[in-house]
Amino acid sequence: MDAATREFFSREKHLRRRDDTREVWVSEILKFYTGDFVSSGKPQDLTEYINRYVQQPIPPAYRVRFIPYDWTINQRPLPGDPQGLKPDGPGAELSAARRMAKSAAVTVPLPFKSAAAAVALVPALWLSTDRRTA
Repeated sequence: MDAATREFFSREKHLRRRDDTREVWVSEILKFYTGDFVSSGKPQDLTEYINRYVQQPIPPAYRVRFIPYDWTINQRPLPGDPQGLKPDGPGAELSAARRMAKSAAVTVPLPFKSAAAAVALVPALWLSTDRRTA
């Protein structure tokens, strides 16, 4: 999971550093579950978490901003689900993440404080590493 998290933060669609404005832009997923990634629950402290997975650390003085979450990834087919997700029902994203987790061959420790954060980030990590079916 560490490798997938590093891959997630290596992509510009999930992490953008702006040295000229002293800002870091991160996926809005981290805003939804800030308290699951950092104990303070403060978005500004997310750099502490992110710095564990990036080569060039983000200075703590940088302002944390959020890249709008791409909800369309929840409509893409997942492996073993040729129909894709049905966005019309509550919990469609959670159901997809659970199906994916059940199909995993191994259990690995997650770098999250809660299952909610893991469930939220797993589909984004999975799809950001180009494992989705066409």
